[in-house]
Order: sequence, then C-alpha cells, then structure tokens
Amino acid sequence: MDKESAVPSSVKLRVIQDAENPMVEDISKRGSLTDLVSTIVNTRRVHTDRLHVAILGSIVGKETTLYGNRYHKNHGVYRYSLKGKVSFVSV
Repeated sequence: MDKESAVPSSVKLRVIQDAENPMVEDISKRGSLTDLVSTIVNTRRVHTDRLHVAILGSIVGKETTLYGNRYHKNHGVYRYSLKGKVSFVSV
C-alpha cells in the first residue's frame, strides 16, 4: 500500500518468516521519537525501506538491511554515507 516502497511481497514474506517477532508497520508512526528509538534499540535486526530507520539502526549499531525504493534516495545515501555500516538490497 506504500507508494514509495518497491520491496516485492516475496521479500517481505521471507523476512517476516525468518524473524522471531516481526514488526511489520511504519514504526515512525507508532508514537513519539522516544518510542521509535526504543524500538530500534531493543531489536536484534532491522530490515527497512525507510531511510530514517536505517540511519537510526546504523547509529545504534544494529544489523541493518536497507532496501531500495522507487526514488533511488536510499541507494544514493547508502553509497554516500552508509556503505559499510548497513547492508543494501536493490529491488
């Protein structure tokens, strides 16, 4: 339903099936900034197509996978400043 997302349903399903307790929603809309940071800090891994979530995952040292989106913004920022800090998957 997300207009920016380009992650195929098959990839989403695989990540969900591999996760112990997956959270499948835009976590930035769950509450306050404190709630967002707490969610990322208390997770084992981050899989996202949201750049701000990947940056936060990188800052707090979580294993983070960033997926490309329709506007190529994620890939550009990954190449410029996140390479070596997060994994990138082009979709």
